Formats: sequence, structure tokens, C-alpha cells
Amino acid sequence: MISVCVAAHREAPALARVVRPLVALRDGGLVDEVVVVDGASPEAAIRGVRDLGAAVHRPAELMPGFGPVLGAGDVLWRALSVLEGDVVCFVDAGSEALDAHDLRALLGPLAGDPAIGFVSGARPRGGGRVGALTARPLIHAFYPELAVLRHPLPAAFAARRELLEALPFCTGDGVTIALLLATCAHAGSGAIAEVQLGPRSHVLPALEDEAPIAAGILAAVTRRLLSDGRLPGQAAAQGPPERPALATVMAPAPMPAADLRAGCRDRRGARGRSAQTSGSAPGSRQ
Repeated sequence: MISVCVAAHREAPALARVVRPLVALRDGGLVDEVVVVDGASPEAAIRGVRDLGAAVHRPAELMPGFGPVLGAGDVLWRALSVLEGDVVCFVDAGSEALDAHDLRALLGPLAGDPAIGFVSGARPRGGGRVGALTARPLIHAFYPELAVLRHPLPAAFAARRELLEALPFCTGDGVTIALLLATCAHAGSGAIAEVQLGPRSHVLPALEDEAPIAAGILAAVTRRLLSDGRLPGQAAAQGPPERPALATVMAPAPMPAADLRAGCRDRRGARGRSAQTSGSAPGSRQ
């Protein structure tokens, strides 16, 4: 099963434009579910997305025991708890919509190679100034095994659910690069693939709007360097905290009652057969 999650935060004007083609691809059988996790769009925008056929959740209502939502990465971490797919594709509502070509490009490596766990989707000239001036220099300096990645700030990514559930999530804007680095630490650089998505129009945001994103990326990489023992000294990790690997906090689903009764009958039958066997010595007459 394949899930596509659109993560939105005050993206109401673009939300329907991003969701509509994904719902069409679901109806065409390319993916199985389309879920929107939206923290702040008005109810009118949410109703419009539901009318298109997508499921919608407010992130504050997911995993509420972990307190308030801390940032973009926290939204993805909470969303994972309600997605049903064995493969999960995350899309930023502020980016251009994915078409069939883009989704097939993201899903292809996962279908074709069981060793691949994480697929990063890059657009031509993707990542902008933050990618070129912050993310790529950090990767080249500290993670040379990932220097082959042209755009370490993917426009969208797909990954196996079992991998995502095993990774901690940076709660801030550096979540995508943090997941790349966590995947490298957990499964090796060979578990990561990068694919080219189709070209889209791109308007550069104001420089002052990019400064907090760059700071979040630096904080996420610094935390990962400390965790991996790649940063000398005793520098304290800065920036937003991480959420733990989801597999460590999600309780296993209870066994359905019918399956539980069947299991009990199987165990009683096994005990009876065992007793009959132990009561007959080898070679004795019946």
C-alpha cells in the first residue's frame, strides 16, 4: 500500500492545487491514499480538500501526549502515525504539485531494489539558495559519502515505512536533511537514491524568509554530527528537539478477538497432543 501525505502550514491558497492531482492519481490506482496534515489553514480550505476526496488531520490532534506541535518536522512525525502505507511519500503543500511522472520516479527505486529505503526527489535548480549555500557545503564537508546528492533538500521524498518508524525526526525546518543523514547512519548511504522530478516554475523567497530555514538546517546537521560522533569537542546540540523513532512509542495493535480465540484453541490442541505423546513410551503397545 502506498500513502501520499501533503504537509501544509498556512498554505490554503495552494492546498487544493497540490491535492487535486494526487487524488486523481489515487483514483487511477497509482497510490492508495492521500492524506493532508494541515496545522493552520481555515476551515473553508479544509472542507474544500475533503470535498476533493482527501483525508484531513490537524497535527495537534495526532500523538497529543507529546504536547504542542513544534515545527514542520513534528508535523511529518505525527502524520506517520495515521498513514497506512508500507511506502510513504511526503509532499510539501508549499511546493509544486506532483504529477504521475514525479510519483513514478519517486516510487520506482523502492519497487525495483529492496536495498533502497529512502528516495529523494530533486527538481532542476531545486533547493534554492539555502540548498546551495548551506546544505550542500555541510554535506560535502561532513558527509562526503552523500556528496553525490545534487539536492539534499528534496522537493518531495518517499521511503519505506519500516525505515521511517526506526528514525528520530527533527521537529524543525531541517527535517528532510536530518532524515537523509539518519538514514545514512541507520542503513548506510546505499539505502538512499535520488531521482529527478519534472521542472517547475520557481519563485525565490525573500532572503530574510530563508534565514530561519538555513538556521534550522544547520541545527539539524549539527545535532546529527554530534550523534554520529563526527563533531569534535563537547558542543551542545542546539535548535529544536527531536521526536523519538515512532516504533519506540507506538504500542502494538491488539489482536482481534476472533484471532485471539483461534490462537487459544490452537494452543489447547497442541497441549493435548503433547500430553498424548508423552503418555505413550516408545515401542509400547496401544
